[in-house]
Amino acid sequence: MYKPTHISAASPTVNDDYDDGFRDGNFWRDTGTPDLLLLVDETVGAADWDTVLAGGSLAEWGDWTPGFTWTGDQPTGVTAIARFCEIGNTVWFTLQVSGRSGAGGTGVTNMSCTLPRVVAYNNSHIPCASIGDNVSVRWSQEHLAVIDTSVDPGIMVHLLFVAIDSGDDFTLYYSGFYEKI
Repeated sequence: MYKPTHISAASPTVNDDYDDGFRDGNFWRDTGTPDLLLLVDETVGAADWDTVLAGGSLAEWGDWTPGFTWTGDQPTGVTAIARFCEIGNTVWFTLQVSGRSGAGGTGVTNMSCTLPRVVAYNNSHIPCASIGDNVSVRWSQEHLAVIDTSVDPGIMVHLLFVAIDSGDDFTLYYSGFYEKI
């Protein structure tokens, strides 16, 4: 199972890697220290976790309610778990979106959502970790989610999104960080 954010009383090891569902850009919260770590290399047996916040408090993470726009059929039963943390001018976020693809025949093909804070304009694409599951397809890292600051610095767009078959349940996972205004 993919793990965009993992909370544990221990620090991650080199074996907390791709085979265990972790992907580059995932967070690990070590409640024993308490530190926030970021996976910078998911290589099996050689995972590299960097500390991004030493001794921080879980209370620094807050909820946000993203607004969604979909192409294709509008999914039903959409729920989201959205958390973010601000450290100086950097915003760290995780997002899990679940629902059921519409039954109109075209399925869901792309999604965009509002971010918890507006991105500092830098006229570029900021990549975000993204992956998804549904009942008939297991997606891989070929998906791409970005914040296109040249179009709208307050929106994340899931590009190269494999269509979800009509009527299928799905879950999408995102994580990333960016500089805020």
